Parts: sequence; C-alpha cells; structure tokens
Amino acid sequence: MSIFPTTPAAAPARPLLGLLAWLVLCFTAAGIGAVASANAGA
Repeated sequence: MSIFPTTPAAAPARPLLGLLAWLVLCFTAAGIGAVASANAGA
C-alpha cells in the first residue's frame, strides 16, 4: 500500500488530508503554547 494514492478517485483526498494534518498541528502547537505560557505565568 503506497502513501500516495494512484487512483483518480483517491487523488482529491490528498490535499484535504494535508490541510487537516496542518490544522491539527497548528491547534496542537497553540495548545502547547497556551499551557506553557499558563505554567510560566503561574
């Protein structure tokens, strides 16, 4: 099973998965930053 889909039907899902992964990464980084700043301020 390859990482990049070769079927035309699966191709549109690649950018959506990338966008979703990017959003999750940003929310995770924001959450870690908020917790770190809260701990630093406490």
